[in-house]
Amino acid sequence: MLYRYWTVRYVPDAVRPDTVGVGVIVADEQNTDSASRFVTKVSDIPNIGGPRKEFLASLNGLKEDLKLRSATQSDLDPTSTVSGFVERARRQGHGILQIDPARPAAGISAQAIADDLYRRIIDRSHEARAQNLTRVRGIVREEYENSVIIDQYLQKKPKIDILGDSATVDLAVLGENYTELSSAFSFLAAPSAEFRNRLKAFIADMNEVREGNVSVLQGADKKMLHLSEDTPVIGYFEEPQGKEQGRLFESMLKRWDQIGVKPLSVDQAHEHVLDVERKLQKV
Repeated sequence: MLYRYWTVRYVPDAVRPDTVGVGVIVADEQNTDSASRFVTKVSDIPNIGGPRKEFLASLNGLKEDLKLRSATQSDLDPTSTVSGFVERARRQGHGILQIDPARPAAGISAQAIADDLYRRIIDRSHEARAQNLTRVRGIVREEYENSVIIDQYLQKKPKIDILGDSATVDLAVLGENYTELSSAFSFLAAPSAEFRNRLKAFIADMNEVREGNVSVLQGADKKMLHLSEDTPVIGYFEEPQGKEQGRLFESMLKRWDQIGVKPLSVDQAHEHVLDVERKLQKV
């Protein structure tokens, strides 16, 4: 079926070009099927200035208006349907909430189109996950790099060999007296399928360490160092926010405990680095 969709934007300052999409509205040409999907929290709106909290209240008001018209639009005159209401709001739009001109869309239902468009042009959770992970990895890596004792033994994104298959971890310390693998994970953003798969892969790979099946590519000479079954493995984490993240985090901790992965918060990285220094210097 043929539909039209409108992108709703947050415009904190009319004299600046900064705007962000915060939702989509979809309606068919016959005014018989409509749907919408919007951000639900202030934190979902990128901080480009302006009154985000007040804007969210205005957005919720728009959602209620759409819900009313969607439920009764078959009984209304054309100007009061969802399409008519949105077009009128678009033309009159000013201030922090503005609506883009309609664009064509096709799909099996208005809701399916709204969900797809939201994922593709509005949802930024994948960006948040990537930014969180980059930041957490950077914090941990910097702690290791700042140690003159550890730096000479430090491998970044080392390749590990698992019975002929390859994988990577974030960091490896490959000293004569001490060897360690570590990777970092952030639980701030809602977990994606990709994030869950990364957790599963890390658990599976570290279980292979415990089975004695893992070697790591060492230094510029590219020698393979076989890892002992009791090689320390550190899982750095950033505390979860939200119930879904919390449940996944607790499940992960149980799995890590089963295979001997030591969980450390990012804040504990500095203290752990001092301990690694002591172990590397033991005679």
